[in-house]
Amino acid sequence: MMYDDYDYWRNVVPPGAPDENDKALFKSLIKGDTVLLLGSTKILLDLATDAYDLCPKWDDPKIQDRDWLSVDTHYDTIIGCGPFNFTKELTEALFPILKRNCNRLILRTFYNPQWKLKYAKHFPEPSEFYPIPTVYADNGHHRFFVWDFIDG
Repeated sequence: MMYDDYDYWRNVVPPGAPDENDKALFKSLIKGDTVLLLGSTKILLDLATDAYDLCPKWDDPKIQDRDWLSVDTHYDTIIGCGPFNFTKELTEALFPILKRNCNRLILRTFYNPQWKLKYAKHFPEPSEFYPIPTVYADNGHHRFFVWDFIDG
């Protein structure tokens, strides 16, 4: 199953995983003090106050073994690397939950790549969402979608 493929998730390298430039962009876009990371992307863990991941891939006390669809706590910012790239169905179920539970949402999203992303099946466009996100750092293989749901 995708969630417990520890070897894959622990060994993803850029551009499939974020690099230091991506981390710096995440950091510059985060607003507020409470930050939820969707997943347990190692390079991003120190930016988060909490992380939700089914079958956590690292031993870190901030990672909770929780489904993203169970987000029920409000965060200033929610971040993630590729959560909307798994399936269209997951994206459609997850987006309204995240909208309700954060002021700002920052997601790294992939185009349909020339290189292999083992679990990515959905490559969303900004126009698929309401509200439409602001797009940052579009480099041809990934970009950042940013939504502000509450000014502050």
